[in-house]
Amino acid sequence: MVSISVIMPVYNASEFLDMSINSLIRQSFNDLELICVDDGSTDNSLEILDKFSKKYDFIRIIKQENSGSGKARNNGIDNASGDYIAFLDADDVFVDKDALKVMYKLAIENDADMVCGNLKRLNEKREIIEDMYKNKNYAYFEKYGFISPKDYGVPWAFYKNIFKRSFLNEYNIRFPDLKRGQDPVFLANVLIHTDKIPVAPVTLYGYNFHAGGGPNLKVNTYNKKKDHITHFKQTFDILDNNGFESVSERYKKNFFDFLNSSRNLNDLELYDILIDIFGFNSKYFENYNNEFTYFKVYHLLNLLLVLKSDESFDEIKDKFLSMDISSNNLIKNDLKEKYDIVCKSSNLIDCKSSLYSFELNRLKNENIKLINKCNKLKRLNNELLNSSSWKITKPLRSFKKFFKKN
Repeated sequence: MVSISVIMPVYNASEFLDMSINSLIRQSFNDLELICVDDGSTDNSLEILDKFSKKYDFIRIIKQENSGSGKARNNGIDNASGDYIAFLDADDVFVDKDALKVMYKLAIENDADMVCGNLKRLNEKREIIEDMYKNKNYAYFEKYGFISPKDYGVPWAFYKNIFKRSFLNEYNIRFPDLKRGQDPVFLANVLIHTDKIPVAPVTLYGYNFHAGGGPNLKVNTYNKKKDHITHFKQTFDILDNNGFESVSERYKKNFFDFLNSSRNLNDLELYDILIDIFGFNSKYFENYNNEFTYFKVYHLLNLLLVLKSDESFDEIKDKFLSMDISSNNLIKNDLKEKYDIVCKSSNLIDCKSSLYSFELNRLKNENIKLINKCNKLKRLNNELLNSSSWKITKPLRSFKKFFKKN
């Protein structure tokens, strides 16, 4: 029996393990165990873990077939002996050396289900960036105190907190079997089951944002996209059904920031997944109707360009006609004109022809504007070169060049 069990899922993390484990070793709190759950690594991660476990008897290694970080963390929880659980991913670090000591003391003094610390980011050189997450989507703590679960913010960054193991077991709180988005579902379940949360002005966690290219770049396969969208629905359901509607609404904003980002707007696969999970006329987004409509219009227009049958065109046209975009300030004039073209077209060929003509004219007009802008800049440049001040200062420029050469 130890005070804190630190759970680390490991998958092909040999590049980071020394950094990560040594950050735990530097903690001033030593009544702990580190449970490393190897998730079927194919590099030399296991060799590195074995080296550490032979040197430090508080390190335990559990091996499992590749099942994802969520199942690895669940495996760690099930095998933990600590009063409290902390999490450390294999490419991240613990920051303040007294963080676990301070947070455990608060946990015991308050018999807390959960204690919150702060989070900072590691840059590409693995250096800590100061206050990167201050005033962001979740609370940042500059003094000791307490917050309500609703004051935590959106259910992100579970790893900057510690959790009572008996509390997790009492409510059977575990990570869902998703390839992406397990963390918010886990933390949402924690928040709805707890009450007053002690907080500490210490930085427990350093998040290695660039490892793997950043979180959104990891949503790059069909199954990952599907799981990522699924986690949003699961999180909304948990929050909305337990009196956390205001938190859910904040998280829906993050959802549409993700959907309507430039890298996702042309992803037809993502559109199909979202409609399959939420439905075309979803009631989840009554307060984000403009954002949802913008997403649908943009993707349906892209879908039209790859259609091959009038039957499919009629289905899409019906969807266009069911949406009112007249007062949607997110949909700009170009997009509204394309929307009108679809609604007025009688068949797919006419629609495509009209859309292509519209786009061709738009590009021609844009090109004319650029040519005019270029010509204007040329005129201004010629006026400058022929101006009296330019001619008068010519000796000074020659003088400056002379000193640069010498």
